[in-house]
Amino acid sequence: MSKLGRFSGLVIVLLLFLAFQPALRVGAQEEYPREKTLVIAFPHPKNPNWDLFNPFIPVWWAYDIGSTQFMYEYLAYGLLSNGTIVPWLATGWEFVDEEYKEFRIYLREGVHWSDGVPFTADDIVFTVKDILLKYGPEVAGGSWALEWIEDAIKEDDYTVLIKWKKPNPRAWMWITTGIISAQWFAPKHIFETVDDITEFKFSDPIGTGPYKLKYKSQELYIWEKDPNWWAREVLGYEQIPDYIVFKYYPSKEAGMMALLNGEIDVLRGLTGPEIEMLKPTFPNLVVWSLEKPYYFPDPCPRTLYVNCQKYPFNNPKVRKAISLFIDKLAVQEAAEPGAGAGAKYAWATYPGLMKYVFDDIVEEYGSYVEYNPEKGHQILESLGWHRDADGVYVTENGTRMEGLVIYGGADPASAIQLQLAENGIMCTVKPTTHDPAFFAAWRAGLWDIIVGWECGSSLDPLDTYMNFHAKHIINWTLYKETGQIEWIAPIGVPTDSHHHNSMRWLNTTFSELVDQLAMVPSDSPEGIEILRQLQIIITQEQPTIPVWQGGSNVVMSNLYWTNWPTKENPYTGPDIHWAYAKFWVVARPGSPYGIKPVEVVTPPTVTYVTVYALTDIEAFEGADGKTYGPFSTGDLMVIPKDDADRLVAEGLASTTPPVPPELEAIASSITEALSKLSGMETSLSDISTRLSSMEESMTGLSESINALSGQIGTMVSTTTALSVVIIILIIVDIALTLRKK
Repeated sequence: MSKLGRFSGLVIVLLLFLAFQPALRVGAQEEYPREKTLVIAFPHPKNPNWDLFNPFIPVWWAYDIGSTQFMYEYLAYGLLSNGTIVPWLATGWEFVDEEYKEFRIYLREGVHWSDGVPFTADDIVFTVKDILLKYGPEVAGGSWALEWIEDAIKEDDYTVLIKWKKPNPRAWMWITTGIISAQWFAPKHIFETVDDITEFKFSDPIGTGPYKLKYKSQELYIWEKDPNWWAREVLGYEQIPDYIVFKYYPSKEAGMMALLNGEIDVLRGLTGPEIEMLKPTFPNLVVWSLEKPYYFPDPCPRTLYVNCQKYPFNNPKVRKAISLFIDKLAVQEAAEPGAGAGAKYAWATYPGLMKYVFDDIVEEYGSYVEYNPEKGHQILESLGWHRDADGVYVTENGTRMEGLVIYGGADPASAIQLQLAENGIMCTVKPTTHDPAFFAAWRAGLWDIIVGWECGSSLDPLDTYMNFHAKHIINWTLYKETGQIEWIAPIGVPTDSHHHNSMRWLNTTFSELVDQLAMVPSDSPEGIEILRQLQIIITQEQPTIPVWQGGSNVVMSNLYWTNWPTKENPYTGPDIHWAYAKFWVVARPGSPYGIKPVEVVTPPTVTYVTVYALTDIEAFEGADGKTYGPFSTGDLMVIPKDDADRLVAEGLASTTPPVPPELEAIASSITEALSKLSGMETSLSDISTRLSSMEESMTGLSESINALSGQIGTMVSTTTALSVVIIILIIVDIALTLRKK
């Protein structure tokens, strides 16, 4: 049987025995009504930072446990699925001057934190001055703030004026999240009591969002609807589920079984083939698109980073050759079959971004993602490299290209490892981990090659290009101690974040052009010319190697909830990972947006009985709407009683099992034995009559008694044989019944 057949069979069995649980029991916790609870499977291994909720600490944190989506909120949201900008904690903004240096933000009145304290301009000003500007590169967003923000001024409780050090025509992007990249503002009344923000876990967090944290552990997070959420009164929104549960599963297979069994509603990480197996057998399946590509484009193209600070990767020609060696589509098929397409550029393939990739530059300078091994070999040979007897490249200074380490997921990293090995570059693979030690090593440059994500632009191309800026790799340790700027931190000294200039690429001309772009709108004539120059530089320098587009590989179930975001209904994006997932679970009454609870319809009671097929019976639709059969003669059938009664009346089935042919001979022998027994009973009656008339002759009596003893002996032997035959018959019947089951 094929893998698909075995999987389909398992699914059918699971669906057949699916039980609609009235409540969800989570470990030793209280029960939660299943029909009022949205359950999401963990998309990653157990979170080592499970009690870390401080978004200013620049390590991997609680993106995947619900805080970003359901507790924290932003001043505005950018919905990538439809391009809409939604003002939220702010009602609007404007530039006060024509130089883009003064930016006024109008906050929404009536907003309050989940502990009841109002959200005001004090929180904005405190975050800017006492966190971002005070701590600088030690906190997420601090380096950017030091470069850009001159001051934050409270004009009244709901109006803030931000003064920029230089023109900032994209100031609105600082407060608008497309993924999770916008600035979050802290509750002043909590954070002002903390001695060191960088040591503060915020383990008992609060937010302005629709849900509050009820329970947390490394395997489980439970969010409970906040009945006092400000948007209920101010905007007329309501939360849809009463509870949201993020639950850890030890494997993708366990998550799939939980989805099929109705234990969870949302699961990330399924491949295209796995979706194809589910489609015909799981009618409740929902994905962004039921046709390939199944997934909504992920904002972060999967990217191969080589350490540009290490030899020989510090040579752009070497980086270009490595890119040419990699078959991007083949890696995608190994990593995420059916997810999307090969990468087109350094950012996601949203139409609003791809208009800034210029075809004439591609024709003249080549593609940023070209696959051409022969061209790659020509480049390396032009550098004086050669392949030794083992086929391994030796560089111009005698360095053998072996022993390199690729960090990444097993499938893509292994595919890249094989392709590089075929082209003379030998690597080993180590799995990427999500612990602080790994990210600390990444920031410190203690690595060779990493398969990661280039999370930059979602609304405007500046973000991606800004990620490549040299400012992210200056020696901040030296700067803090002496005020001196060293443009690239030595290996071993951490940079400001593993998300920015992860590859430690230094190109001051590129950085100067990015600075110029930051001061004009991207779609202005000046912006277009700068963008063209930037495309030429990265095509020639190859600072990163985009490999495949990737997709938001989220599948959902219509078992308890429906109206999920899809290609046909793109009211928001489909990835539970990002901040815009909040709009899955909140909506105004009567709105077409947001998930909807499935109406529970009590099915009619169906009684099932067991009957036996007396002849071959073709497949039929039962009284419960399910298909039964076909059945062969003698098969045991568990079917609705109405169908059983019909088949019995038609003479096609029986409530008792039919007698198999092999038992007919035994039955005949039993009949013959019973006949003999009846004859012996007649003989015994005759003997009894004789006994009453034989009183006169003792000799005759003795002879009769002897004859009677012989007959009795025969009777006992026959009765014993009959008992044995009956026992054998019973055993055979049981064996045949078990064999048919």
